[in-house]
Amino acid sequence: QGGNTLDKWYRFETTFTTTANTDFALNLYSVNLADNGYVWFTDVQVQEGTKATAWTPCSEDVNSNINDVKNSLSNFQTTVNTTFKDGIIEEAEAKAIAQHLKTLDAEKADIDKEYSAIYSNAYLTGAAKTNLSSAKSSYDSAHTSLKSTINTVIADGKVTTSESASVTSTFNTYNAQLGAYKQCVQEALDNISSAKISDIQIGGI
Repeated sequence: QGGNTLDKWYRFETTFTTTANTDFALNLYSVNLADNGYVWFTDVQVQEGTKATAWTPCSEDVNSNINDVKNSLSNFQTTVNTTFKDGIIEEAEAKAIAQHLKTLDAEKADIDKEYSAIYSNAYLTGAAKTNLSSAKSSYDSAHTSLKSTINTVIADGKVTTSESASVTSTFNTYNAQLGAYKQCVQEALDNISSAKISDIQIGGI
């Protein structure tokens, strides 16, 4: 549309009809674009029916982002276990731990973004929505606790046996809460999908 600027996102919808067993390609492009101009497309969704619903991340993307966090957490724990063996935290080791924390924060940011889209979806209601909120809150707390515990433990450059055990416990809690969140977010996506199907059946195609 003429006059659109790059300082905000615009939502566009269109409809088309296919016949049975039809292959088609979805092409996204812009016309009348100013010289050296750019256009971005995001959150593309193809949906059957006559009613466009809010974009929701697919299960594959959600699981991929959760697995990214899980892998980052595993690598982080390996580094911590190796670092804590001699009870001394060298400067280089402290920097390595700080980098792992930044990586974990970055991976979690993807989960946070997807959570916001899923939780705000109008089709998510009832126990599935409540359980998702609770699981996300517990996961957020586990993330905060892990960062706080590790930073406190390494602050003096030394690690005691009890401190090492405390860090291990926070890693275990983090893994457990991440797993619980993964289960609840899948239940939420299933709930949204079922509600959309019911709406199509009631409203007609």
